[in-house]
Amino acid sequence: MSADQEGRWTIAAGEEDGHPLLFRIRQGLPDGVLKMQYPKLISVYWPYEGDLQDEDNDVNDQHTAFEETVAPLDSRDLSFLMLVITGGGRKEWHYYTQDESKWVDSLNELLADSPDYPLEIEVAPDPEWNLYEDVMQGITGLD
Repeated sequence: MSADQEGRWTIAAGEEDGHPLLFRIRQGLPDGVLKMQYPKLISVYWPYEGDLQDEDNDVNDQHTAFEETVAPLDSRDLSFLMLVITGGGRKEWHYYTQDESKWVDSLNELLADSPDYPLEIEVAPDPEWNLYEDVMQGITGLD
C-alpha cells in the first residue's frame, strides 16, 4: 500500500443540530483493501464538556494522548481508522475491522497502562462501509 493512500486525510467542517462539527476523514480506501474484508464498524465515543479550544480544557490533550496510544489499531492486519468526528460534546473514532474480538483485545492491551478514559464503544455490521461513504458523499471538493 502506498504511503500516499494510507496517509491522505482531509478536514471538513459541518454542523449537527446547530452544533459545529469537525470531520477528519481518510480520502479513500488504502491500496488493495476491499470493504468486505473489514465488515465490522467499531465506533469509539468520548463524551466531553466545554470547548476543546479553551486553554483550560485538558480534554484535547487527553484525546491526543489516547490517539497516540491506540495508533497501532490502524493497521492492515487489524483495522483501519477511517473517520474522526469532533463536536457536539463528543469525539468519535470510527474503525473498520476484520475481527471485533481481536480489536477489543488489542485496544485493552494498548490501554493497559493508560488512565481510565470515558469511552463508549459500539460494534455494528457495516460491510458496505455506509457510514464512511455517507460522510464522504457529504463532503464536496475532494479529489
